[in-house]
Amino acid sequence: MTRRVSFFHKEITEKERVGEDVQKKAFLAAYWLMKEELPNKKFVSLISLIEQSGLDSMKFFDHRSQGSLQEIFLLIGDTLRKKIVDKVNNSPVFSILVDEVTDISVKCQMVVFILYLDEFGSPVVNFLESRDVLSNSVSADSATLHQVLKDCIKDINGSNLCGLVTDGASTMTGKKNGLAARIKKEHPTVVSVHCICHRLALACTDSNKDCKFVADTSDILRYLWKFFEDSPKQTATLVRVQMEMAKCNEQLPKTSRISIVHKVKKACSTRWLSFNAAVQGCYDDFPSIMQCLSLLEKDVVATGLLKKMKNVRFVTSIFILKEILPILAKLSKTFQAGTINYACIQPCILEAKDALKDSNLTEKVKTAIIKETGGIERLGFLELTPTEAQLKEATGKMAKYVEALINNLDERFDEAAPILAAFSVFDPCLLPDKIEPTFKHYGDEKIDDLGSHFLAGDEEARNELSAEWMSFKYHILRLKKDVLEAGQEKKTTDVVLKRLLNLRNPSDKGYIFPRLSHIAAIILSLPVSNAWPERGASAVKRIKTRLRSTLKDNILSGLLQVSINGPPVKEATELVNNCVDNWYKSKPRRKLKGLAVAKVVTTAPAEVMETADAGVQANLNENDEEEMGRVRSKMSHILKLLNLTGFQDDDSEEDDNESEDSDEFDYDNVTL
Repeated sequence: MTRRVSFFHKEITEKERVGEDVQKKAFLAAYWLMKEELPNKKFVSLISLIEQSGLDSMKFFDHRSQGSLQEIFLLIGDTLRKKIVDKVNNSPVFSILVDEVTDISVKCQMVVFILYLDEFGSPVVNFLESRDVLSNSVSADSATLHQVLKDCIKDINGSNLCGLVTDGASTMTGKKNGLAARIKKEHPTVVSVHCICHRLALACTDSNKDCKFVADTSDILRYLWKFFEDSPKQTATLVRVQMEMAKCNEQLPKTSRISIVHKVKKACSTRWLSFNAAVQGCYDDFPSIMQCLSLLEKDVVATGLLKKMKNVRFVTSIFILKEILPILAKLSKTFQAGTINYACIQPCILEAKDALKDSNLTEKVKTAIIKETGGIERLGFLELTPTEAQLKEATGKMAKYVEALINNLDERFDEAAPILAAFSVFDPCLLPDKIEPTFKHYGDEKIDDLGSHFLAGDEEARNELSAEWMSFKYHILRLKKDVLEAGQEKKTTDVVLKRLLNLRNPSDKGYIFPRLSHIAAIILSLPVSNAWPERGASAVKRIKTRLRSTLKDNILSGLLQVSINGPPVKEATELVNNCVDNWYKSKPRRKLKGLAVAKVVTTAPAEVMETADAGVQANLNENDEEEMGRVRSKMSHILKLLNLTGFQDDDSEEDDNESEDSDEFDYDNVTL
């Protein structure tokens, strides 16, 4: 019996020694599942795999029920969210980026991102929360969206809200009852921005309507993608043609085949860069696509596509779009990359417009058409040598398309609100030299506009803002020289704004220009693109798949937190430790089934008690022998009361009558 007690004691002692370490490893395994966007049900299987791989201590992890697993995943996501909320509350201002997405279970999810400034004054974008819009409403109107958004930011200091970026839908940007209008009623200084990427896409779409050849080319490319996407046989034929034309065999390594075999790409009007990718792919693989369609001449669709594509107008359209669309794609990528403030928009737009107006662009397209379609060149097999009239028609189409693009860009981007246009006052490239007469009053009007919006009703603060601007202009002159010498013309405004936030008094660390610093923080934290919520919508569709369509909203939000905001697994040690601490603090935990503990100490491992085998021989003195005799006597009484048979006390010779005197036996003080 002593040996049995010793075994259980060793198990309990070992579990207490490795308990916290086991919890950390289990939480790290759960974090890895969430970061890799794998099903939650794989957690128990992963723990078993870790145990079988040699980490025997994982057998002590007892929290494997569905309720406990759900609590673990929620705790990890909640720990990440609280960390982000603390950073947002320490930021002087923040902005909200929202978008709607319909998931696989046909639920309308509002995806909310937040942009704030870190301790160094740099803008940071993080995922905040995902909510089911129709959980408590029957319509996704502006009132419902407003209430959902308020619930998402209820633990954040709302007085610091300075901006809202949406995709421009009427529900979001309606002048009277839109989401932005409702928020402005509570926070009058909030600046509502229509996503610049959506505006660019709308400008391109409007241009396509004015130029019929662009819409026709898009339709043909979409039908071509559909033709190969729906048929493995036709796709295999295209692969064989590409391999034969490259003079390769099927035994070629996969890494080499990737550069030869290409799938037809889809031209989707709702995806910002897909049209450019589809045109570029068609241009690169045009010979193999035409050869494949010729081999499939018995197919009616293939015959129709071949007739449409083996045409001078289609070929010239591909050459035109191949030169123009990369300019727009570059502009779109610039707006999507990280964070960009409003003062950087106009320089990027002007650069794109100058590239479109380049006179050499038309001549480049004309030369490429003549070169590649004539003789034995790449497209010479088509026998589609364009005539002079056809070349003139192509250049006319190109000029019309470029003109439509420029007009629509001007229309979409020149309608910016005056408050956004006033941000350009911090661009040092626009500041005249000190010797020029315009220097004295430069920017006064725009500073007044900023003061009227952000400091409305406070005349004294507006006067302080004007006074600070008169002094800060001399700082901009010095920064202008340093920035231009460093070759950072495109980032001049960012440099000025960050330098303004870093100008502090050595004594109290306060801002030297407090009014201007507040406006600089607003400009840096005001996003102009809704690209992040679009990425969040993609993450929702990756995580909530057909096999995981029953994920609850809180679990989905926690999984998105780790997938988007979580650090790599190798850098997640601190986060996991915080999660384990929160796990123990949330409520009393059990260390062994049936053994409840009122308080768990996690700061240090439990003291390990040394034990010895009961069968080890020892030399006992007279007092020890008397004590052992009393222990044996008490054990005999207890075992007989428990009706345990088969127990034989080899060292005791006391008779049964003496041991059966239970009335005089003190059972309350029995010690084993």
